[in-house]
Amino acid sequence: MSHSFNKKYFNIILSITRWITKVGVVAFFIFMGLLLLAAGVVMFLPIELFDFDLANLANLDFQYLNAFISVNPDLFSGIVNVKWLVVSGGLIALLNLGGLQFIFITLRNVIRDVSDGKPFSTKNIVRINRIGYAFVIVAIIFPIFNGLIMTEFLDVLSLNISGSNYMVNFQQLFIGFLIIVLANIFDYGSYLQEDHDMTV
Repeated sequence: MSHSFNKKYFNIILSITRWITKVGVVAFFIFMGLLLLAAGVVMFLPIELFDFDLANLANLDFQYLNAFISVNPDLFSGIVNVKWLVVSGGLIALLNLGGLQFIFITLRNVIRDVSDGKPFSTKNIVRINRIGYAFVIVAIIFPIFNGLIMTEFLDVLSLNISGSNYMVNFQQLFIGFLIIVLANIFDYGSYLQEDHDMTV
């Protein structure tokens, strides 16, 4: 056999990944809980607490879709209320964390089966497919919500930016398609292995 396998290196990578996914899942649950709690508290706070004096703006640089925008804060004056901007921003952040949590939990289960000596199990192939589809959904759906919060932010500042449009996150879309292709390659490899075992 000409192919060699560095089992020690593989076990190190597996241990690191397993630790990262375990810590990540717990951390995301904590962050999501705190964010949900904060959003709930903000909902019941008096709206006057969220009045913001635009004269206090020191720097206003942000990215909108693929454009980096720098606005002179001296152009703004007056007081605006940002309560619903804070609430909707928190909910969209919660949605983003939820998507990441799904990927981390699924990846943790994949790593667990690999550690148990079942890397090409049917469950693992389904899980890897789900991670791929999750990336595709995130790439298509999340820009809509992120665009909505940015539009609300621009409305608060009374900024009218014409020509803005929806844009898919092509990087995440490519990663999603790549993972789906790899999952199907694993599925085919598993089928060939089963066919070989039955023949032998």
